[in-house]
Amino acid sequence: MKNGFSPSTKSLKSPGAFSSRFCRKVFRSGLTGLDIAARYLPMSAVAGDFYDFLFIDEKRIGILIADVTGHGIPAALIASMLKVAFAAQAHHANDPACVLAGLNRALCGKFEEHFVTAAYLFIDLENYLLRYSAAGHHR
Repeated sequence: MKNGFSPSTKSLKSPGAFSSRFCRKVFRSGLTGLDIAARYLPMSAVAGDFYDFLFIDEKRIGILIADVTGHGIPAALIASMLKVAFAAQAHHANDPACVLAGLNRALCGKFEEHFVTAAYLFIDLENYLLRYSAAGHHR
């Protein structure tokens, strides 16, 4: 291992390439009666800003918006962990507090100097219902 990098790390030629592939997406909700548009413009090539959707059915969706403290590749890698943990919350997507508690259980203790601030919104168009919860760090 020369210079402390493994061969797989060398394949990441540009941090911006990772960020672009990971965060850039066109989202069509498929919800009847609601159009959602999202645009992500990070301040730097690699960042910990994050949003994602849990599509439940044509009448229900969950939306997560989060920010990982710090900058660069460490924050972006934590955001990728957040994406995986968020997908695992689909079974209780209608309960924002449970979604955020599940994310906390999945991520707490996995990294030292970083925190995640997040907001989650559940939209149920059939029952005209919005549920919201937010969580953050103290620093």
